[in-house]
Amino acid sequence: GGRLTILCSIADGVHQANRKLLEHLERLERNAGTVNHCVDVFVKWKSTTTTLRTAKDYRNELDYLKQRFGNLEVWQLNFSHASDFLGGLQERNLGPVSINHYLRSAKAFLNYAVLCGWIRENPWASVKNRLECGRRRIVTDEEFEKLLAACEKSRKRGEASREESAEVMKDILRVLRLTAMRPDRKSTRLNS
Repeated sequence: GGRLTILCSIADGVHQANRKLLEHLERLERNAGTVNHCVDVFVKWKSTTTTLRTAKDYRNELDYLKQRFGNLEVWQLNFSHASDFLGGLQERNLGPVSINHYLRSAKAFLNYAVLCGWIRENPWASVKNRLECGRRRIVTDEEFEKLLAACEKSRKRGEASREESAEVMKDILRVLRLTAMRPDRKSTRLNS
């Protein structure tokens, strides 16, 4: 009728819109499924986007997540579950490197859950990896002798004979055994 009618203030409208959006997101999260189901979807996706070995590693490492929290709805996972997850891995006497592999897989899964809209944010995003001190184990004399013996079985490469290849490999192993020299990580990568 030509009269200006104000339905609500802008602030109230923004507040109502945010509330409706959160309700919608919560409905989506609640329909995502259990951790078991969502991990299976993630591993299936990984098997199409990575190597088979990588997908297998994800499956194996996420099996532990499924054992711990498989019946929970994925949106129910929270930060406190991370300490339970890590504590269980420590009870299995895993080292920091192995624990970090499990944690990285779990975090990758949760990041995927965010992308799928199953959860709003990764609840474990701020969980820090364990400090990795590197290997402290030294190859025994018996193991070293086995390595040298394995060199005899090496295949011919390029122009060098089988014997020459074996001797070169033995020399490399002896240098590594008797010195602190190691190949530089950057120089061992193939340039693409």
